[in-house]
Amino acid sequence: GYDSLLKRKEAEFRRAKVCKIAALIAAAACTVILVIVVPICTMKS
Repeated sequence: GYDSLLKRKEAEFRRAKVCKIAALIAAAACTVILVIVVPICTMKS
């Protein structure tokens, strides 16, 4: 019924939120890696 539909919507929202947070963490990690790796590579050459 309506209650299960509401629960499904809630689960979808939660999943979307988790995906967004995971994407943000991945983007932040990539940025940190770039900031660390690029200067090291440029110093070596």
